[in-house]
Amino acid sequence: FTASHGISPGIFFLAAFLTLLHRYTGSEDLVIGMPVAGRPTERFDPIVGCFVNTLPVRSRPDASEEFTSFARRVRSTVLDVLEHGSYPFHRIVGDLGARGVNPRSPLYQVVYNYQDSALSGYLEERARATGERDFALVDGLYQLGEYDLTVDVAPGDGFLVNWKYHPDAFSADAVARMAEHFATLVDSILDADGQAPIGTLNLLDDEERRLVIEAWNRTGADFPAHRTCWDLFTEQAEANPDAPAVTCGERTLTYRELADRSAALARELTRRGVGPGDVVGVCYERSADLVVALLAVMRLGAVYLPLDSRLPSERLSYMVQDSGAHLVVCHEAVVDRLAAVGMPEARLYVTDRQDDQAAQAPAAGETTGGAPDARAATPSAAYIIYTSGSTGKPKGVVVPHTALTNFLLAMADTLHVTSDDRLLAITTHSFDIAALELYLPLVTGGQVCVADAATAADATLLAEKVADWRPTIMQATPATWAMLVRVGWRNTEGVKVLCGGEALPDGLKDQLVARGEAWNLYGPTETTIWSAAKRLSREEPVTIGSPIANTQLYVLDGNLSPLPVGVTGELHIAGDGVALGYHGKPELTADRFLDNPFGPGRLYRTGDRAR
Repeated sequence: FTASHGISPGIFFLAAFLTLLHRYTGSEDLVIGMPVAGRPTERFDPIVGCFVNTLPVRSRPDASEEFTSFARRVRSTVLDVLEHGSYPFHRIVGDLGARGVNPRSPLYQVVYNYQDSALSGYLEERARATGERDFALVDGLYQLGEYDLTVDVAPGDGFLVNWKYHPDAFSADAVARMAEHFATLVDSILDADGQAPIGTLNLLDDEERRLVIEAWNRTGADFPAHRTCWDLFTEQAEANPDAPAVTCGERTLTYRELADRSAALARELTRRGVGPGDVVGVCYERSADLVVALLAVMRLGAVYLPLDSRLPSERLSYMVQDSGAHLVVCHEAVVDRLAAVGMPEARLYVTDRQDDQAAQAPAAGETTGGAPDARAATPSAAYIIYTSGSTGKPKGVVVPHTALTNFLLAMADTLHVTSDDRLLAITTHSFDIAALELYLPLVTGGQVCVADAATAADATLLAEKVADWRPTIMQATPATWAMLVRVGWRNTEGVKVLCGGEALPDGLKDQLVARGEAWNLYGPTETTIWSAAKRLSREEPVTIGSPIANTQLYVLDGNLSPLPVGVTGELHIAGDGVALGYHGKPELTADRFLDNPFGPGRLYRTGDRAR
């Protein structure tokens, strides 16, 4: 290969090593160290002493460039560097003012060295003694070096590669994997005769590729994709109509009462012109009526838009206008707030102004689980929920019924939720994780206890409410759990702790695990609430865990190529939880929701870094 392409073995392996670093890091600007002999002419040969100088070599790999082209650019750079082989390294560091960048090794932390002297003989002898051929991990050749990683390449029977690493930067397992990926990469270069773009070259052998693409994503499980959250709820209502369904304060609705009130409200909304696919805002103080309204909208095949009256006026107004909400169903208590953001009275349906319409019995001939004529046979979207807008304007994520159904049944299975469970709901319904709190108990025959806003915001009141209601499950962000810990909550109630929405610190993890069963949950709004779950333990660090049912997680580079175990890349999520996209934003949807190269459906680019 090197002869036919006019590239020396030393440059070939340097270009391959730089490709490996580029693929591992995603960086398009790499600086590594390269030793030079420092004896440019024969007159230096008889002089005793170390003339070796190590110079920085800067490379700018481009994922779309073919390997041979990249290798020739590397060769040109090396030739330029060799022109300055006698320039003292400490002078370079001083000239660049780089002494404080990394005191152990300024300018670069990785060194590449190609040589055919004593190293070759040592490695060849070692290879014969151990029977290892081709690329082998060799340790103990030198004392611990000052660099994070040093790679020595020497010709022998084939080519021999020595990997030295600093234990503060790498583990032995990580370097062993790196050596294997380097070997696979070289094979890939040769198989393509150097004509493949460096961003497409293989790092993973067939076994590791099957592991990260298939084995860790075998999450397929049957679920009734045609059933909606309303359908799952009514199954429970028909099976146990007198069981408590939702409690808020002193008020409790049974499954029959909740179903009947939701059915009655759905009829009233139909009379107001709401039909399948219409967007309906839901703006309530935290109450049992909030749950009634959410179920009623889903029952119609309409799309609910959660609105929290405490949000800034500009955000509320934007969400209503951007979503094209047909109507807002609400309580009298929030009418003035909605009027202040430009919602005319004609577009409000104030349920507590009615003659207790929601409490009426089902219409003649209609069962608890029946549907008004207006309901779609196969409704698509369940809700539109807006992101925080921290990276621009808020985006309305459109979540289908299929995704919500899969999520609820997957979490019920993962967390072993049954009809004996009571879940304390403390999250505003404008935050997507509230869907777990409000619906998971209702599709499993359990009870949801809705805490008012004041209780949810005050750790002392919340701890008292936990002691009073004795829920079996509670979900909250790490910030809320930390507040409870600070006020001395010990979880004598035996609550199953669900933690998500932000990074969970190790210290808080240990405190929660000491109090009982605790789970870390991860997922973006665009893949329906939670996509991964991990039961926490004292022994293991915090991770996001494994994908839930019918969900796949992939760590990919910028070319959507799977990255090896332990290598950081962007997390992509596929499966039945992937949302339909962003409401009214086709270009942004196309940018973040991609065709899945590993299976059916689409991938969502999370923007999160993972390994």
